[in-house]
Amino acid sequence: MEIPKKFSLFGSEYTVGIEKDLINVKGLEGIHSYRKKHIRLQEVCSGHNKETQEHAFLHELIHAILTQMSEFNLNENEKFVDIFAGLLHQSQKTSEYTETLTDGIEEHMKSQPYCIVCSSCGNYLPFTREVDSEFGLSLNVERCGCE
Repeated sequence: MEIPKKFSLFGSEYTVGIEKDLINVKGLEGIHSYRKKHIRLQEVCSGHNKETQEHAFLHELIHAILTQMSEFNLNENEKFVDIFAGLLHQSQKTSEYTETLTDGIEEHMKSQPYCIVCSSCGNYLPFTREVDSEFGLSLNVERCGCE
């Protein structure tokens, strides 16, 4: 999971900073400041790995979101915020994505019950670029060159 340098909530831009001694000085892995629109995170170090930093970012992000939503009771419920952050982190780490739109289209087209042939000679078109309307694109058929 990648931690952003900045993001926006309801038009307010938040920044994210990494600090060396946050855990040693304040005893925290992360901290959210609504007034400054800033999230500070402990840098990755001995005893504080990347997974912990990612979880801390999501935890502080949830605090920022709940503050923006004026959900102050939920925002003060650290158990809720931490469990929510853990589940969100798990969903992000275990998500599977199609590598590219083209890969997704090719996978989708494998299950289609039709093929494209040249209307003039009946040959299959080896250079046909098939794009399904489900992807909001169009079907582009190139002539096979029979004429």
